[in-house]
Amino acid sequence: MEITPLIARDVLKNLYQRLVPRSIRHRLGEFYTPDWLAQRVVNQVTGSQTALDPDKRVLDPACGTGTFLIEIISRMIRTAGDANPSRTLDKILENVVGFDLNPLAVQASKVNYLLAAAPLLRYAEAPVFLPVFLADSVSLPRRGGMLEGNVYVFETSEGDWRIPVPLVESRYLTPLGEIIGHALKQDQNVEWVRDEISNKLPILISVDQPIIDEVSALYEKIHDLHQADRNGMWWQMVTNAFAPALQGKFDYVVGNPPWVSWETLPERYRRENDEHWVRYRLRPDVPLGRRQASSNVPVDLSMLFVSRCIDSYLADGGRLGFVITWTVFQSELAGRGFRRRHLPPESSYSFVHIDDMSSLKVFEDATNQTSVVIASRKPTDRKRIPVTLWTGIQSQTIPTSLEIESATELTKRRNLFAEPV
Repeated sequence: MEITPLIARDVLKNLYQRLVPRSIRHRLGEFYTPDWLAQRVVNQVTGSQTALDPDKRVLDPACGTGTFLIEIISRMIRTAGDANPSRTLDKILENVVGFDLNPLAVQASKVNYLLAAAPLLRYAEAPVFLPVFLADSVSLPRRGGMLEGNVYVFETSEGDWRIPVPLVESRYLTPLGEIIGHALKQDQNVEWVRDEISNKLPILISVDQPIIDEVSALYEKIHDLHQADRNGMWWQMVTNAFAPALQGKFDYVVGNPPWVSWETLPERYRRENDEHWVRYRLRPDVPLGRRQASSNVPVDLSMLFVSRCIDSYLADGGRLGFVITWTVFQSELAGRGFRRRHLPPESSYSFVHIDDMSSLKVFEDATNQTSVVIASRKPTDRKRIPVTLWTGIQSQTIPTSLEIESATELTKRRNLFAEPV
């Protein structure tokens, strides 16, 4: 049997769901997207059911096992046809990007990415790097405080890793990694590393000496781990953590972000990222006369995901399409801040279309109320938002392995409009 990308996608998705217990996946908010639903999202975002230009940049900031990435890559390959396959491969590797926090999911996604791009791999003119990163799309490495210097700080079980800001913003992490990797293989001392950095990273010529000192300390830390046979993937973890800050803007952002209550996440994570809820004004305001404090109202991480991804990754004129919980559009209090669609400092984004699938059983192992939101970075004065209401014809359960055409045959859809109340 030929292993096509579509067959491999099903195998890896099922394998992952068998390896990771259901209870853990639910605590992490991981509900892996049915194929037909991914196709629906991509259709809505791109405006086409088949075509997708390889020159378009597409990000899945919570890629899981790669369902959306496979759909995107397959469409790009079909659209490009036989014209210049080497260029098509280069464009896909440059433009189709995934982030996820789960190491096992990232590895599965890389395999799926590779299989989806397999028809073009023989035309590769250089080593292939798969742009799927183990990274947090919402929480980037923090900027150092007043007493820490001009550094980014990435926190791990081995303590804090400090990277000078100019190196990150000038995209010098890759050549820096090459210097450090060569130094470890050759067991070079820190002075050799300092000389290499000064010679090969010209930005340091006009920057204060503390930058070289910071990199020297970084190398000594990695060298000590290497000597103790604990080097492993530390440098890769550090560079992956910065990937969201280095990938630029995208024409389309698609995906299925985690469905999890913010209050169930670790306290330290919530404390370090609470500023984002303030920045996007996601905290609900309690009307006069209500006794419940807004800080006690459960809010969903998917709200922050939408705001953060539009602000950080979506290009002007681009579109975002996410599978999120329907409750954010109907909850009186918890979704109020989200529905304002605030973008700092004093702008807003717009909802272009919403799919209400709350009556369908979309995920085979969950009873969540599902919706799809299509959003644009551009604000709008339009009050009414187009909504498609989905209901089952004979059953509310839609098999996860269906294609979009088969799924629509099992449902009926009414086109309505929604207004904020």
